[in-house]
Amino acid sequence: MKRFFKNAAYDPAPNGFVVKLDGRTIKTPKRNELVLAHEQLAGLIAQEWDAQETSIDNALMPITRMATSVIDLMPERRFDAEAEILPYFRTDLLCFRAESPASLVKRQRELWDPWLTWANSQFNLAMTATTNVTTSSTPEPKQVLTIKEYLGSLSDWQLVGLHSIVRTSGSLILGLAQCERVIVADALFAAACLDEIFQSEAWGYEADLDKRLQSAKREIVGTDTWFAALGNNNVN
Repeated sequence: MKRFFKNAAYDPAPNGFVVKLDGRTIKTPKRNELVLAHEQLAGLIAQEWDAQETSIDNALMPITRMATSVIDLMPERRFDAEAEILPYFRTDLLCFRAESPASLVKRQRELWDPWLTWANSQFNLAMTATTNVTTSSTPEPKQVLTIKEYLGSLSDWQLVGLHSIVRTSGSLILGLAQCERVIVADALFAAACLDEIFQSEAWGYEADLDKRLQSAKREIVGTDTWFAALGNNNVN
């Protein structure tokens, strides 16, 4: 779609803030008005639209995508979102390690172990690392219940953000850390894309790999900004 507007801005509305293009309120794919309860989110979405140049690229607008998902799909699709997050309990990126080379093994240990330890302590889990890619861990029912209760405690806005970052990173652990605001975007990107970054360093520039890394970083920064705008500010 070509850019069809001159200005993107947001204005107060009776039930929050609306984002407008040339004075007209943006509609979601399901034709709902794009109404935000958080002013900072409205401002960020307006910035995303204003940053579009000659054409509209949804891939460059993660905040807009997440907001429309909440408005169009929640709360009816909460169960589906939670059901898509839970399997990462068994296939978490941070739990599956390389056997070689030694430099990659060392880097995985350095970047992943602290967050594995954090998750186990924070949520009373027992997730472990393995080099056997054919083996997936089977968490105890009590641990699954703990995560289910945590997901249930999140607002629709938080859940959509968590769903996005878990799918982007391949890690429930990293998603929980970002949702809890204890990991910054650069550190999450380094951990989530460790294998790809290592490959790039070893083999040099590759266009497809670079494109995937750029896309992952954009999504990670987007969800980080999303959580910050929701008012969780406990990053250290």
